[in-house]
Amino acid sequence: MSGSTSLRDGLRGRLAALAVESNEAEARIRNYETDTGHKAIAVAVKAHLTWRTAGHPSEEAAVAAALESCQVHYQEPCTLVAADEKSRAVAKWSPGGAGYAAHAIHRPL
Repeated sequence: MSGSTSLRDGLRGRLAALAVESNEAEARIRNYETDTGHKAIAVAVKAHLTWRTAGHPSEEAAVAAALESCQVHYQEPCTLVAADEKSRAVAKWSPGGAGYAAHAIHRPL
């Protein structure tokens, strides 16, 4: 399985698990695959809508931007679905300047 196929399958599975409508999920996956630079995609947990961002200087910056922008736009908690070329486990944005819950997965040991 190629990297793009496994990313596509991972995104499809994560978006389905978060109850994102299939047409929106497929459109976001296609867009995400063509995005350049460091990128991330998040989902509003209750609205089941996506937010993606690209062109950031680092993966960590892309993740923070996706989670924060998603929360601000949809006015609810968001969860990280992918960062760069990797699908991710759940990571919710924490309001109040605390950063995002999965911050440690992005830091070297």
